[in-house]
Amino acid sequence: AASTLCRRVLFRSQSVLAASPYPADVIAEVEELLAHHDDQDAPLDGHGLDMPGSILPETIGRYRIKKRIGLGGMGVVYLADQDHPRREVAVKVVRPGLVSPELLKRFDLEAALLGRLQHPGIAQIYDAGTYQSDAGPTPYFAMEYVNGSPLVDHATDQGLNAPRHARL
Repeated sequence: AASTLCRRVLFRSQSVLAASPYPADVIAEVEELLAHHDDQDAPLDGHGLDMPGSILPETIGRYRIKKRIGLGGMGVVYLADQDHPRREVAVKVVRPGLVSPELLKRFDLEAALLGRLQHPGIAQIYDAGTYQSDAGPTPYFAMEYVNGSPLVDHATDQGLNAPRHARL
């Protein structure tokens, strides 16, 4: 059911993109990123966030990590504090053990695209870089933190059926 819902949401996202005012090259890049979501073996719903033996980094770049808030096929997202300007941010990094030239290219593309897109429903990118993790140089990007429950949880709590999930 979750996989079907993800495909419906991705289809809806692609339909929205087709009607957007963005240039064709930006739309093509976003569609490529959306297509890769179905290729991932990892859960997209955050299960396994507190995996035994997983160690929370103290810092990533200039951000002090508070807790893990998301896990997807490509990356891990942390809630962090930024000192200047003082604010909470979300920091996304490539999942340890998954670093490959193709994944790094997709991660860089995602950061670049999110940095160019402006919409009230898209978190803004503040910073991107590389930090030294136990696995070696690891790319990250810091973005606007939006406090709230995951969209799928909200839809489930509201009792929305699959078509209403997709519209949301």
